[in-house]
Amino acid sequence: MKWLKFLIALLLTPLIAAQLWTLNDLFLIWAPTSEWRTLWFGSFCGGFSLLILLFFTLPKTLWVYVLGHELTHAWAVYLSGGKVFDFRVTSEGGHIKSDVINWFIALSPYFIPLYTLIWTMLWISIDFYTPLDPYTWLFYAGLGFTWAFHLCFTIQMILYGQSDLRSQGTFFSLIVILGINLILIFASLVLVSPTIQFLPMIKTFGAHSLHCYQQVALWIFEGARWVIEQIQKN
Repeated sequence: MKWLKFLIALLLTPLIAAQLWTLNDLFLIWAPTSEWRTLWFGSFCGGFSLLILLFFTLPKTLWVYVLGHELTHAWAVYLSGGKVFDFRVTSEGGHIKSDVINWFIALSPYFIPLYTLIWTMLWISIDFYTPLDPYTWLFYAGLGFTWAFHLCFTIQMILYGQSDLRSQGTFFSLIVILGINLILIFASLVLVSPTIQFLPMIKTFGAHSLHCYQQVALWIFEGARWVIEQIQKN
């Protein structure tokens, strides 16, 4: 089945290009608005930068990542209708055993920022009983911190060549991980930034996707014509 997943990933590649193109357009729209001076952005960047600093200066708290990694696997198993029979976490690594496996279970830790979700749910729960409006900056700082944690360790694990990726096909895995992480970035921008609107973003992405697929089709056509010309010459 890996050949089929490789083909699917190949077909999805222009969408990744369209996502990156759309993200660049959003940045060009967003940057002149001076929204980077707002509380939410400054707090987010502060938390993000703090984690980056800790990541490169202090010993790695690998067991914390491994715990979140395996919990995400387990959560994905239950969402897929399966059962977890074994769950182990150590500072050296971890694993789960379940009665079902699919690409969502295998790759979920690389595109689901579990600690960011936990932080968000914890904040919403406390805010429901005790309003936390004066501490909004702390919420965004926590989002930046936990998102950076997810990003740094995800990149590190990918560079280590995790078996999760190889089991699904490395190319397919990378396309899925990058694509879904970009979707999460878009969703986050729509939620927190008044400048970024959902419908215009979707329209821009659609236009870029069409252009990318048209360009690929043109390259294939030109390549096929060149091959035919070379055959005719010979």
